Amino acid sequence: MRNLALLCFFVFSLQASAQVKRTDKLKTKDEKNIKIDNTKVNQPVNNSSNSNNTTIGSTNSTSKTKSANDSIAPIDWYKIISYDNKITAVDTSLTIKKFQQLNFLGRDMFGLQSLSNDGQTYNILDYSLVKNNMIPSFGFSSKQWNYYQIEDINYYKVPTPFTELSYRSVVKQGQNLNSLFTTNFNERTNVFIGYRALRSLGAYMNELNSIGNFKFGGSYNTKNEKYFLQTNFVFQDIMNQENGGITDIDLFESSDAPYNNRERLNVYSRNANSMFKGTRAFLNHKYKFNNSTENEIWLKHKFYYQYQSNAFSQADLSTFDSDIRYFGNSYSNSVRDKVRFKNFYNQLALAYSSATLGELSFMAEVSNFDYYYNSIVVKQNSEIVPASLKYDLVTLGGSYAINKEQFSFNAEARQSISEIATTELKADVIYSLNEKYAIKANYHFLSKIPEMTQQMFQSTYMNYNWINNFSNEKIQSVTAELENPYVNLSGNFQLIHDKIYFSNNDTQFDAYGNALQQLVSPKQYAKPISYFNIKAQREFKFGKFALDNTLMFQQVAQDENIVNVPNFITRNTIYYSDKVFKNALFLQTGIVFKYHTKYYANEYNPILGDYFVQDTRKIGGFPTFDFFVNAKIKTARIYLNLEHFNSGITGHNYFATPTRPFTDMRLRFGIVWDFFW
Repeated sequence: MRNLALLCFFVFSLQASAQVKRTDKLKTKDEKNIKIDNTKVNQPVNNSSNSNNTTIGSTNSTSKTKSANDSIAPIDWYKIISYDNKITAVDTSLTIKKFQQLNFLGRDMFGLQSLSNDGQTYNILDYSLVKNNMIPSFGFSSKQWNYYQIEDINYYKVPTPFTELSYRSVVKQGQNLNSLFTTNFNERTNVFIGYRALRSLGAYMNELNSIGNFKFGGSYNTKNEKYFLQTNFVFQDIMNQENGGITDIDLFESSDAPYNNRERLNVYSRNANSMFKGTRAFLNHKYKFNNSTENEIWLKHKFYYQYQSNAFSQADLSTFDSDIRYFGNSYSNSVRDKVRFKNFYNQLALAYSSATLGELSFMAEVSNFDYYYNSIVVKQNSEIVPASLKYDLVTLGGSYAINKEQFSFNAEARQSISEIATTELKADVIYSLNEKYAIKANYHFLSKIPEMTQQMFQSTYMNYNWINNFSNEKIQSVTAELENPYVNLSGNFQLIHDKIYFSNNDTQFDAYGNALQQLVSPKQYAKPISYFNIKAQREFKFGKFALDNTLMFQQVAQDENIVNVPNFITRNTIYYSDKVFKNALFLQTGIVFKYHTKYYANEYNPILGDYFVQDTRKIGGFPTFDFFVNAKIKTARIYLNLEHFNSGITGHNYFATPTRPFTDMRLRFGIVWDFFW
């Protein structure tokens, strides 16, 4: 069905290309028509010399000067508008930065540790990647790496229909396919539709992952530019078979036959699986009351409705290999856990915008939460876990933004006035000395509500039932970044109070330091935790050769091992680039080296869909080498990647979590193809 859906997208895009006329007028009033908010936007992506397609269908650089009446549209007319209204152009170039984003998530994976199979969760190496939000989330946060969040949905503005298709091979028996089609019916109306599908069997028992992410939406503005609208709808499902990790660490580390066939290794569960589903409708629109372009008064409204559910099931608990059940005692011999979450969100804002004074706005927000099961649990100590949590969150706030040629400043404050107390303060400053030098700084204070799964949880497993009344987490974060031609430097400092985390209550361990059972529950740490990192990135070029380096140092000050990260992370890429076959093909080939120091890595719990803290076994300290070949022909990018080719040379001690190995050597093929109709 998923392959059929992708085929339908392709056929639809062909039909649309024959029906939709080229709208060359899209170049006029370009920025004004795109912006929803009067904020500073990024400049269009500058396609490097690696790409010969600054103008679609032309290889002549002088085509940049073509007029709007020409039959060929420049590529920088194909606009991508992010959730926060930053504008970039479709980029078909082949660079190392683009290559680093050729994965299932479509983003740079530095600071994330993947597991053995595509579509699984990721272990966080860089703690600054942890997301904190004033609005409480459903939970199951580690399952949502593969989930389209609101900020992940882009909008478009294109002079002709545009299609992007991609294919990526997976670990075993499956594929990763992605499709996007967008078109403008006129210069003010755009629609898009996209589908991402993944199926990967994996190398170990009970490791199949199957994911589908469907999205469609569009944008519109009136001719007089008084009304702007963005909207989208998403439907998503994430199915993971959950084996709980491998039981025989020694057999994996030796990898002697027959255990070099990973299906021979025992796992904690052979019949468990989870299903995470989500549906969301989103609307962002605004109306301008007056006709002035210098002093504008806007009424803004933002709305979304979201329904999510998570189910965890095991048909027969008697299939465990040991007498000790891995997740503890249960109320029955089979598990059918399911929880649901509904969230209505409305934001109404009144804004005054001036070309000289900036924009000042006042806002009111109302969020309705409904988190519920179909049962009530009475524990052995007579504690009752209710069927649902329902409450409203009402907040008032304001923001101010000003953008000048060299300086921009944005600040926002929100405070709840309902029974549930929350506070958020944010400030961003950017100062550009010139085109080469820029300083960025960010401050964020947040008093956040615990996630729903931390507040309440129900399960057939006895240990996984609780109702808590935790205090809010308080987080202060300062981030600074220096951009310059020599080395990009960034740093992050966080001070955390009342940290809420999951940990294991089991006190029995095997010879490797792994707990014999996962009896996980949430806890709150009363003492402060401070976290600091510094990151440096620099690329050196020597003719047709280049060396790209990214390094990070991290330090945590705490009395107990609550926030655990490696002290040092590095990724170094040496590669060769050249044009061949009379400049018809651009080629890149090289080797990627990745390494991080040993640390007490968090372990993954499939019932909670989240990681928990452990401090009995360190992993890491192993190098990985990848060999890659990238090629670009017109708007098609093809890549071949031999991942972790040193796995049989440097020893089988590579783990992503204490019980889950990192991937073995794997040959990966992929293609990304953009169509400009």
